[in-house]
Amino acid sequence: MQSKSQAVGRLFWFQALGQWINEKYGLERGDDITITGAKHKSTETYRRELADECRTLSNEVGMKKTLLSGLNRSITKAETKIKALQTMVSNLEKTEAEKQATIAELEDYMKNHLGDAVEIKAKITATRKELWDVRDKLNDKKMKLELAKLQLDELQKNTSHIEARNREIKADFENTAVSYQQQIINKIWAQAGMKALAEIADIYPRMTSTHDSCLFDDSFAMDFINYGDKIICCAMYLYIGYVNEATNFAESQGGGGSDTKDWRREKDEDEIEWIRRCLQKVTRMMKPRKSTGGKTVND
Repeated sequence: MQSKSQAVGRLFWFQALGQWINEKYGLERGDDITITGAKHKSTETYRRELADECRTLSNEVGMKKTLLSGLNRSITKAETKIKALQTMVSNLEKTEAEKQATIAELEDYMKNHLGDAVEIKAKITATRKELWDVRDKLNDKKMKLELAKLQLDELQKNTSHIEARNREIKADFENTAVSYQQQIINKIWAQAGMKALAEIADIYPRMTSTHDSCLFDDSFAMDFINYGDKIICCAMYLYIGYVNEATNFAESQGGGGSDTKDWRREKDEDEIEWIRRCLQKVTRMMKPRKSTGGKTVND
């Protein structure tokens, strides 16, 4: 049985270890809710809300993308229509000028008695009628051109507004996704920390001297203390189903990888058990390969 002084010493040792881990991974305790007055919300509830918000924002981004696509098609059509109307207006203005010049020339003939007056007068009358028809068409095209410009301006304003809103939504989505990812990391870290402390609680009482530190060799606790951030990162990949990324990450850190064929979360598997299974798998994946008889194998 441990003496009182040994028990107190062990308690202080665990507190110091916890503080060291917190400092190593940038963790700190929050403010007391009895002081802040904040309402308590469970981690699971908060994480679920973040996941729902991610889905909502993702759907909204998709809808805005579809809407923008439609608006851009409408803008292209409006620009094509404006270009066509501008060409029509230009041609009609040219025709108008030609008719006016013809009438002026015929009136000059009348004034100077050059040619048959009756015939010239008939030509003037016919040309004026043609001029009025041209002007009617010209006014119609000008009105349609101005209307098309207004419609294009409205489409461009709507597009600019939606693009700005879309940027805001994407920024919100990125921030929410980061928060959701951090919640996953926190949950994995908590399970990893408990696993490490459980091992320490098991090994520590069996230590009689500093020479017994070898009891920690090849333990998860020692691995977690030395490179816990990498373990958490790799476990997060497995947790969200990015198996190839987890394997590549483990191998990039000197790990030998592991058989991840058919790796997935079991149906109705408890989340805590799923996280623990991810950590167990990562522990093997992060271990360096060992050479046996000229062949390289995993632990």
